[in-house]
Amino acid sequence: MHCEGTPPGPRPGRRGRREGTGDVILINDYGDTSAARKKAFLMSYPPLAGVSAVKHHRIYVMDYAELVESPRNPAAVSALARYPRGVRADG
Repeated sequence: MHCEGTPPGPRPGRRGRREGTGDVILINDYGDTSAARKKAFLMSYPPLAGVSAVKHHRIYVMDYAELVESPRNPAAVSALARYPRGVRADG
């Protein structure tokens, strides 16, 4: 995952996609397109084939309620923070 920018806060960047260095892709499970379809698209999209997250199937899904201020947010943020550590440990 790559974030760039300065306050008011970082924003997801595209550098990882361009340079092929994205370790994890985060999918927001929201809207009419399911997370499974979004993941299938990412896995089959040729320009992303060289991205580490795609090559190693490192795609993390969070639903909308986990990504906005809610009682679920602290646990979701903690889970997301742990995910890349596990990815690096697993290779």
